[in-house]
Formats: sequence, C-alpha cells, structure tokens
Amino acid sequence: MITTIRPYEQSDKAGVCNLLNQTSNAPIGDDMFEMQEARVRTYPFFRRIILTVNNEVVGMAQLLHATGMTPQGFLSQTIIVDALHREQGYGQLLEEALAQYVHEECPIGLQTAVRDNHPEARAWAEHRGFTFKSHQFESVLDLTSFPTSTIDAGVRVSEGYGITFCTFEQFSPEDDMERLYRVVKQLSGDTPDYQGALDFPYETFAAMVSRMDPRCIFIAMSGEEMTGMTCLVPQGNEMYTLFTGVVKEYRGKGIAYALKLLSIRFAHEHGVKQLRTNNHSTNTPMLAINRKLGYVSQPGYWILKRLL
Repeated sequence: MITTIRPYEQSDKAGVCNLLNQTSNAPIGDDMFEMQEARVRTYPFFRRIILTVNNEVVGMAQLLHATGMTPQGFLSQTIIVDALHREQGYGQLLEEALAQYVHEECPIGLQTAVRDNHPEARAWAEHRGFTFKSHQFESVLDLTSFPTSTIDAGVRVSEGYGITFCTFEQFSPEDDMERLYRVVKQLSGDTPDYQGALDFPYETFAAMVSRMDPRCIFIAMSGEEMTGMTCLVPQGNEMYTLFTGVVKEYRGKGIAYALKLLSIRFAHEHGVKQLRTNNHSTNTPMLAINRKLGYVSQPGYWILKRLL
C-alpha cells in the first residue's frame, strides 16, 4: 500500500467532489465546483493537499483565508477523509501536513466547519483544541407544491413603495459590475455571516459574477439606485440562493421577500424542483422570510475556532 500526500491537481477534481459531497446535503455539481474554484483562486491565501492510497484520492485538506467569511487574522481549515478510509490516521496525517503552512503564515487562529449531524467530526476537532463559535444551517424549498399564483401579490407590496425589479441581464457587465459590487459589499457587511471579516475584493466578486447567469441575479431598484438583490446558482438538479440583502434604508418594504419570490418564479419556470439556501442561526429576519416562504430546515454546520 502506497500512501502519498501532495498538492492538488486538476485531475483530482472528481475525487475532491466525491469527498465534498460526503459532507454536503446536496450534490456539488460541476458548475458549482468551478464557480467556487474561481472564487478560491482570488483569495489572498489558499493551499489544498490530497492524500492518495494506491493513487486513489481518499482524503483532502485545505487551508485558506476566505475573503468576506474568514475572520481577520484567522485561516479556515477543512479536512475530509473518505468514509471507507476513516479511523486509520489519515486525518492526522493531513493535519500534520497542513501544519507547515500554518507555521509559515502565523495566523492568530484557525476556523473550521463540521456537519452538525456528524458528532464524531466535532469531537475530532474539539480534541484538537477547537471550540464552538456559531451555528449555520441549510434549508430547502419544495417548488413542486409552491403556490406560484401568490407571487404577483407579494411583489406588488414593494412596488407600492416605488420599488421596481429587474435582473443583471438589463445591465452592462463592463459598465455596471463595480456598481453592483459596491451594493453587495455594503449588504454583505450587514449580515451575521460576514461580521469581522475582511472586505470582499472586487476581483473575487467579478470572477464569481462572470460565471453566473445574469438572469439569475435579481435586483431591486428605487429610481436609479440599487436597493437590494438576490441570486441563484445551479447546484446539481437544484438551485442555490447564494445571497440576499436589502439596503438598510429600504428595509421594511417587503423587498427581500419580493426578490425571493421572483427567484422562485424563475426557478419554477425553468423546471427546478427545489431551492436550497444557507442561513446563520442569528440572521432572524432572513430566517423569518424563509419560514414564510415554506423553507424547511436541514442539517447544517457547527462553526468552530481555535486560537494559536
């Protein structure tokens, strides 16, 4: 048996997707993986290593600073070992291999996320000094039974305040990308998921948006001002709501609810059976909107941290 730890190569993509899907509620399709990769490549720090046994990918580990998500001074750590190869010390081998990068970067701490329905993963992390920070969970919406006839009425509430709606398809990527970026940067800074994180750089944002269908970026307008947005990305046979936000001064006008309704209509018209989203446990306004729409909570993640 030959065990090897080496840097990630493009040919390892299928093996890495298999590992990621073992800790995901829904399959990570090629589109979602490539969009995530485009974002990762813009991070100020990123390392991914692979553990193979007889040339088969059985484990992966990565260390990165996820701009807009990893707290300042921290690095985010992920270690995954294939379910059929656990309890053989491979996780420890990957952790030891990552230690070199941790030593070189000298962060003040590490952050990791483990599934909240995998207590053994949390125990493994806590044994290594990680402690609880926060809880994040997913929720899903069944579109096959969603009452689409109610969408127009929900949107009219916001329209009564003078709000109009469009998609990024009506804008010019060359002329309006920075404009959209400024709004999303402002909105992301207001969400619990992003508190204490570094600014989201324009290059990261542009790389992500360039891979997205502009029809899936829904924008609320007050005159010429962008006041809110939500966006969808493919995730296997589903679609994933990547982000939703409304400018503070325009909240209380049903804009986030209307944006979600418009995205639901789009997904439904294109044959999507289910929408999925991710919510921080303290983001009570968005949780209330999702409950109103009929989203059902799914297993999520414990966010853990470790000071070094």
